[in-house]
Amino acid sequence: MPKGFTLIEIILVLAIFSVLSVAGIESITEFQKSALLRGTSDEFAAALRSARTKSINGELLEGEKPEDFSNDGLPIYGVKTDSSSYTLFRCYQLVDQPPNPCPPVLEKDKEDYELSPQLYFFVNNKVIFQRISGSPVCDSSPCQFIVKRKNSSDKSDESKIDITNVGVVKE
Repeated sequence: MPKGFTLIEIILVLAIFSVLSVAGIESITEFQKSALLRGTSDEFAAALRSARTKSINGELLEGEKPEDFSNDGLPIYGVKTDSSSYTLFRCYQLVDQPPNPCPPVLEKDKEDYELSPQLYFFVNNKVIFQRISGSPVCDSSPCQFIVKRKNSSDKSDESKIDITNVGVVKE
């Protein structure tokens, strides 16, 4: 009796291996897409929390003093989105400026972040957190941001970030 495998047995094993490999690759690809969405959503929520904390504290940049700002005019921070990016910004009123709740943002007063090309914000939105209370003033109601995966209508391909009326960021 000859030892070894027949050609049919080898082809059958290779076919089974190929089917399992394709299923595994699809699973890994789906996991990567899901991780990208989750990671981006977590990053964005952290930026919202950072803006709220900075507003509550009236965080100043190096070299700035509270006396540079008008009464109760310490910086407040916010986040705005467009379809493919978001910006952490600050607003303030200097002593010699006329009242303006949020004058045009200077380059030194903002940080821009790009989303992955596979993701986008479903609705453009802006939120500014108030000093001391951290309460949000949002362009939309409810104050919500939605990060979605492009070319997908599946609800599992989106992540919602809500901001409560007292400023708590919920994912």
